[in-house]
Amino acid sequence: MTGKAIKVQKRRWNTANYAAAVAVALPIAMLLIFTLLAVQSYREQAERAEQQAMANAQLVSLQTSWLVTASQQALERIHDRLEREPFAPDDAVLAEIRETIAHLPGDPQTVVYDAKGNLRISDTSSFGPSNISLLPYFQALEAGLDTLIAAVALPDDPDQTGFAIARRLDSDGAFSGIAVIVISDSMLAGFARTLKLGAGSTLAIVGSDAWLVSRYPSQAEPLHMGEYELFTEHLVRNRDSGTYFAQASPADGVARFVGYQAIPGLPLIAVAGIAVDTMYASFWRSVLIVLGLLLPISVALFVLACMLWRAATRDQRAQQKLGAALEHNTLLFREIHHRVKNNLQAVASLVQLQPIPDPVKQEMARRIAAMVAVHEHVYRTDQFTRTELSGYIEKLVADIVTGFDTNAQVQTKVKPVIVHRDHAMPLALIVNEVLCNAIKYAFPDGEKGTIWVELAPINATNARLIISDNGIGLDPKVNSTGMGHKLIHGLATQVGGSYTLVGENGSRFQMDFPIEPLSDEEGF
Repeated sequence: MTGKAIKVQKRRWNTANYAAAVAVALPIAMLLIFTLLAVQSYREQAERAEQQAMANAQLVSLQTSWLVTASQQALERIHDRLEREPFAPDDAVLAEIRETIAHLPGDPQTVVYDAKGNLRISDTSSFGPSNISLLPYFQALEAGLDTLIAAVALPDDPDQTGFAIARRLDSDGAFSGIAVIVISDSMLAGFARTLKLGAGSTLAIVGSDAWLVSRYPSQAEPLHMGEYELFTEHLVRNRDSGTYFAQASPADGVARFVGYQAIPGLPLIAVAGIAVDTMYASFWRSVLIVLGLLLPISVALFVLACMLWRAATRDQRAQQKLGAALEHNTLLFREIHHRVKNNLQAVASLVQLQPIPDPVKQEMARRIAAMVAVHEHVYRTDQFTRTELSGYIEKLVADIVTGFDTNAQVQTKVKPVIVHRDHAMPLALIVNEVLCNAIKYAFPDGEKGTIWVELAPINATNARLIISDNGIGLDPKVNSTGMGHKLIHGLATQVGGSYTLVGENGSRFQMDFPIEPLSDEEGF
């Protein structure tokens, strides 16, 4: 088996193995790619949750800052009103107080206590104890603090809490009581609806003393967060804002991504949490959707790869058989051309034994030699369907010149030209006839001269053969009746070519004939 056939077999064998490798590796690759994308998506989801928590905390910070500022302004107006007419609980005073706080969110309530902590004015019938003199925030204001914020319970709803913004009241330079605006957790609930928080997400306001001031959802019991990581790790690093992952909330034990923002100018910290379960619920839904799409595709690709492997395996076996048949046919063709060559050589030997004139024997021998050279070229190059002429013409010209005793120089300029297999021998005989005539008749009496043999394509479908000399020339009318001319005419017709023969200033034979197109590897 030739190297070419072995190469084909090896390539087909590799194709079958590649198909088998793809059948195994493709689903694995799909799984790995999906896993990498899922991990990346998981991280991006966590980053988005942290960013969302931070954005929510910043929004709560801005809203709370505005709320506290607006409440302090309302308390200032209430102070001015009560300074003119202290503790006058008539309808006009209550209406004015209610108008003052009407623009505030969170269902605000207003209460006023005198210097002894007794309830004097309330815009609700059920809010607050009748005396708060023992409460820390009352005592702090009594001691001289101007305003403060503290968490309070709302007796109207045991499950609701809120925070109080309280202001010290003075009359004639002496402490006369406190005014309090109470904001319920419904304020944060309104923020939550605006932000469209998912299940398990929270908003909260925490005092700088670590006590929970307000929370959504509401936290009924007081909660001190001093031992919580927000105060033990993050705020102690002098970072006023940031995000972190909390394994368990101190309020309900739920894992969340937390964002926090200290409220400028106030002893408060806005906190927002995104529940891990809520965040990853959408992630797992996306994973299941993608898996639902990828699994059928992976199975289909696996089945397709298996089918390709089976087809490649069958193709490999077929190629082996075809390669063996091709090699066998090549050997047969080579043997046929070799035997034809040997038979022609035998014919040439028989011609030499015939009782005919020597010049005729030589002419016949040269023509047979040209035919022998064609068959030898074919079986040596394995060109059974078409023949590339350049190397063959070079050798043929050299063999013809060797058979003559002449002073003429023969120069060749031959480019690659491919012809049909049936045209190689007629073209060889034409070159033999024309070149032999030029050598014999162009330079009589041993004169020196030059004969040119040129072969080149003129376009994609035709080539041109030129054999010319600078000898004595010839009379085409005289030579047109000879055996050589008749042979050239018949051979030119056989290959579908046309020729001209000019005898002035030497002789020039020119023939155009059809060729086979060159492949990219053969070139011009």
